[in-house]
Amino acid sequence: MGEVYRARDLRLGRTVAIKVLHTSDAGLRHRFEREARVVAALQHPHICTLIDIGDHDGVDYIVMEYLDGKPLRGPFPLDKVIEYGVQIANAVEAVHRQGVIHRDLKPDNIIVTSHGVKILDFGIAKTISQDTVTLTGVAIGTPAYMAPEQWKGAADHRTDIFALGSVLYEMATGRQPGPQALEPARLDWIVRGCLAAEPDDRWQSASDVGRLLASVADPAVAVAAPAPPRRTWLWAAAVALAALAGVLSTWLLKPTASRQLFQLSIAPPPNTGFLVGRNVEGGIAVSPDGRMLAFTAQVDGRAHLWIRRLDSQDAQTLAGTEGAYFPFWSPDSKWIAFYTPERLMKVAAAGGAPQTICKTDPRVSGGSWGAGDVMVLTDISGDLSQVLASGGTPAALFPGHWPHFLPDGRRFLFQRDNTVWIGSVDNSLPPRRLLDAPAARPAYSQEHILFVRRRSLMAQRVDLASVQVSGTPFPVAESVATLDMLRSPGEFSAGPGGLLVYAAGGRANKLTWRSRGGKLLDELATGTEVTTPRISPDGRRVAFARVDRDNMDIWISDLEWRSMTRLTFDPGVDRYPVWSPDGAAITLASGETETADLYRKAADGTGVPERLTTEPSAQHAMDWSADGQWLLFTRNEGVKGTGLMILPVRGQPYPFLQTNVSEGHSQFSPLAPRWIAYSSDDSGRREIYVKAFVPGKPAGDARWQISTGGGTMPRWRGDGRELYYWALDGTIMAAGVNGAGSAFQSSTPVPLFQVQAPTMRTNDINFDVTRDGQRFLLVEPVERAQSQPLILITDWLAAAKRSPQ
Repeated sequence: MGEVYRARDLRLGRTVAIKVLHTSDAGLRHRFEREARVVAALQHPHICTLIDIGDHDGVDYIVMEYLDGKPLRGPFPLDKVIEYGVQIANAVEAVHRQGVIHRDLKPDNIIVTSHGVKILDFGIAKTISQDTVTLTGVAIGTPAYMAPEQWKGAADHRTDIFALGSVLYEMATGRQPGPQALEPARLDWIVRGCLAAEPDDRWQSASDVGRLLASVADPAVAVAAPAPPRRTWLWAAAVALAALAGVLSTWLLKPTASRQLFQLSIAPPPNTGFLVGRNVEGGIAVSPDGRMLAFTAQVDGRAHLWIRRLDSQDAQTLAGTEGAYFPFWSPDSKWIAFYTPERLMKVAAAGGAPQTICKTDPRVSGGSWGAGDVMVLTDISGDLSQVLASGGTPAALFPGHWPHFLPDGRRFLFQRDNTVWIGSVDNSLPPRRLLDAPAARPAYSQEHILFVRRRSLMAQRVDLASVQVSGTPFPVAESVATLDMLRSPGEFSAGPGGLLVYAAGGRANKLTWRSRGGKLLDELATGTEVTTPRISPDGRRVAFARVDRDNMDIWISDLEWRSMTRLTFDPGVDRYPVWSPDGAAITLASGETETADLYRKAADGTGVPERLTTEPSAQHAMDWSADGQWLLFTRNEGVKGTGLMILPVRGQPYPFLQTNVSEGHSQFSPLAPRWIAYSSDDSGRREIYVKAFVPGKPAGDARWQISTGGGTMPRWRGDGRELYYWALDGTIMAAGVNGAGSAFQSSTPVPLFQVQAPTMRTNDINFDVTRDGQRFLLVEPVERAQSQPLILITDWLAAAKRSPQ
């Protein structure tokens, strides 16, 4: 929900903890306020105390007592189990007497201090007077400590007692509940009474649990334990044993048995975020046996491949997988294939050194692993190819993207012309179209084709024997996060028996103004999806691209009047705005994503857009020279990457820099167009370089490297004496430069401030800087990536049938 800072109360001279919420989301702000109200009503020596609440410049905060201690971690000696257990039980009873259910009681939310334990984090607490059924089939809480009824979306005060039993067992053993009996027998009897599967069979109040615990150490109490509760506790203990084991193990091993529907959230590893919905370096993949999830997350600014068992709360990064994206599994769930900017590789799920399969283009669009160790791959040119998992040179098949093998491991679905097709690796089934309506990134599950249409995850029944679809498409998830705004389909992965994992929602972001030291000064266009902001030459306006439903248009923000004006209204995707030197016009890319041309339109919205280019591949406007004579833009060169092009104000475009890798994010030096700063990935990662610009001629061989540890999106200061760029770890860097001589000179870059890691595999330039280099305009997420979980549904077909169509 937020970030917590250790701070100093200067008035009273004490250390405090400040919980801060950075969001405009009304739901999160309401939840934050509710937590404050709940904690304010609780006065107990073993509950964290609230000191103050308020907001500052629109940022909500809660001031709480600072707890100098550590989270509860067992095993403890019996006397400490009893002491801490009684304190926790009494605190929980105090919570319940205020009409509140905690709903997330667990060791991480209990701090052991020198004065005993303290319960904290009431972020999902609920008043008993509220409707306790939040949404049938939707579970809220931490899975390993959730009561059976909580998995179904219901909760009352006995739900906390189940969690208390899980905490007590973990205090005594250091492990989550299992069949091992606790010693002494009376403690085991008390804990089992908390863990009863049926709420009516549990202890009915936390105060009862506290009194029973205190009696364990009483020599007057008989050593023998009373008879256990009449209902077995084994099923409940299985639920507490692992986050998903109690649900998924039976569900996976007995697919024909009666299934329960659950919808869960999967959090990213600590201090990381899932790489989905922000750029095309992401990827999630459920293993074919449904037991594991492979995903990419950033570590120190670079993507790595991670694996998490679905019956565990922990995830592990796989060594040697730096730069990984788009993972996919072997049919036996023992190997994971993944791409890097240069290679297709594979690594054992159990760990070990990754192995190279073949070289690939850095801008692939998916892959799939079929029978006989055959893989189907894609590249930016729109061709499918096959290669053996043991290695070799890919052999061309036919045009297509996003392959997905069917259960026979020979036929596969794929995307072509924004529709779903089917083909085979042995040519036994010539490629044919299955769906006529727009559909992206197909997959097969539960006798249905899953696909993305207008950001919704849809399904339509298919008969694999006749290779025919039937019925009408229906929604499975209304909003699936896309990989790169409108350009790439949504991120999801289907497993056996209807298991589905997906990234929910469009990832809203905002334009932020920050000082040279990183202080947040102001916000623009909060709560929507925006990209490529450009500050006008006079510094009074900002042009940017904004997603509106299924389209993208150019908008202009007047900074003085704080108003927003829409500039383009056509059905094409409009993006990459660039101001003319006099601020009177904006050049932009418009059209289909893969075939956009360049247009010029008056900045006041009048007149008809003027078409500047007609090319078979997409172009992206980068910058006008200060004298208005030369337009710098990028052009998609297919398998050769992205090249830099120059368009004279009178004449035809010509190549400035074309290689076998991607060059982009380019900008003329100000004042005079003597130099061009750009980014290139020819070293294996993005770096910032400068080349001399001679009008009418291609780039020479000489170049000067500015970044030292990776970087992207260079921007010049108005006087041309400083270059800024976005380092791969999210730091905004600055380097002093001198272009007065024939050789370019630059100083060692220095960090200015840090934000989130930049989008890498896209040509978007998501920050700009004022002419004096004192204010920075950035695209930043509304919420931190760490707060964005994945959604897991155990049976998507049952969930879709339950939802109103």
